Amino acid sequence: NESLLDEEELRAMGAIMKVNPRTQKIQVLLQATVTPGSRDANGKKLRGNTTYYALRHFIHDPVTSTTTDGPDVEWGAINDAYKGLFGEKKNYSGVLQNMYMEDDGGYSIVLEGLEIITTQRGSSSSTEYVLGDLAVMRYSASGSLSQTLLVPKEHSLNSSILTGGAGASAYPLYHYKRDFTAQALGGGNQYKSFAYLSGKDKSYVLMNDIERNQESMQKGKITKIRGLDECDGFYFPIGENTTQPRQFIFGKPDGKKDHNLGLFTISDYDRERNMYATLVLERDGRDKSVRVVWLTPN
Repeated sequence: NESLLDEEELRAMGAIMKVNPRTQKIQVLLQATVTPGSRDANGKKLRGNTTYYALRHFIHDPVTSTTTDGPDVEWGAINDAYKGLFGEKKNYSGVLQNMYMEDDGGYSIVLEGLEIITTQRGSSSSTEYVLGDLAVMRYSASGSLSQTLLVPKEHSLNSSILTGGAGASAYPLYHYKRDFTAQALGGGNQYKSFAYLSGKDKSYVLMNDIERNQESMQKGKITKIRGLDECDGFYFPIGENTTQPRQFIFGKPDGKKDHNLGLFTISDYDRERNMYATLVLERDGRDKSVRVVWLTPN
């Protein structure tokens, strides 16, 4: 949060390190937590029952072995758009999930809301992990903010042992770390994450959701996704406006019981041929089938 002050009040918890192909310098995006009891820029003491996060951006030159501060992460446009949808008293909140280097020397930073809800029932407790609103900030090669995207969403992970979701959890940088591991398949949680596609001409966010959330968010509401029966795959282009209407990635289903889920966490993009490959789960009532699909981003 830009209102947080002293560096000694921050505790590093993870970082993304990637080489910028244009500058050949290493960009480091550090995710940190704020020490409990710290005060913000207005002198207000931060609540002890809430975890606060901060981001630091560094650029390392391997030739000269020097490290300098990178451009600040600016989410003012994201926050303004969020307030426009959900009210002036609401503020966007998200943790670092990934960073992508663009061919032109620019880069994109992706944040995702994360809410961890613990419920105590007598001597036992249960924890719910909710993946919240997505925010994308795209920067030019000079380090200036050029495009932003806000995708309101609320996806609750299935943690039931009865339906195969036991052990499901989420944390900052899970998306970045998943780039180096396999996607766990269980409880439908594999359909509740997102993919970022940096295409030749445009970039996109891909995810599954319900169609009516496009209309609901205009009224300041979002339906929390627990089951997937009414979900379809959508794409959101990153363009001039911070909020973009969702578009069916596999086409609008014919009937109310027909839905197509994209397994975007298992996908790959061939930039040279401009070809994106993923899996689609087609649901026709109780019938289900999985196909490999190849898509050409516009």
